[in-house]
Amino acid sequence: MNILGLTYEGSQITDRETFNLLPRQLQEVLSQKNGFIGLNGGIHIRGCVHQPEWHSLYMYWKGSEAFHAVYEAVDEQDIPFGQDCYGEQLILRKDQVFILRTETGEMEPLSSSLQEFWGNLEKNPITYLGLEAFEGLLESEFNLRPGELINVYPPFVIDSPVERTAKAISVEGRLSSLKKLYEEIKEFPDGTSITIKKNTE
Repeated sequence: MNILGLTYEGSQITDRETFNLLPRQLQEVLSQKNGFIGLNGGIHIRGCVHQPEWHSLYMYWKGSEAFHAVYEAVDEQDIPFGQDCYGEQLILRKDQVFILRTETGEMEPLSSSLQEFWGNLEKNPITYLGLEAFEGLLESEFNLRPGELINVYPPFVIDSPVERTAKAISVEGRLSSLKKLYEEIKEFPDGTSITIKKNTE
């Protein structure tokens, strides 16, 4: 696998218990690189480590930040093996790869196998993951460091005339705000008018 723009590579495997629970095809990848951040921050593949927590696959699969505990579309067996720079989650469900839209909780099929996912990621990653806007940010010298995601305001799910702003915040902060947004709007029908108060802290 050849992913451009590596900004972080995971250390050696320290969480063997989680590693042993993974399907063989994911074990093979993590045995070569125990997770990484590529595309200059555009994609993050989690590793089997205890620290740092933002890189821990266990934390977001079975730990205190498990996605299945919040998102109704995610099962306990689903493996959140990675994410994009906005916090959209890459989910391995049996042999298929899905993307979890973390604002709405919708699960969309991305590829029919993990092998197909890696192949598409190598060929045309920006288009495949829908990261054209992020590519534009990079051209404006936007800097995304390991352990950070992009916070977008207003959220993508809101049809707003206001121009969106983007800033780098911690992985924990971004995912927490996405979960809170999802829980607040998940029962609203399409077209509902909502007002979001911007946190100025």
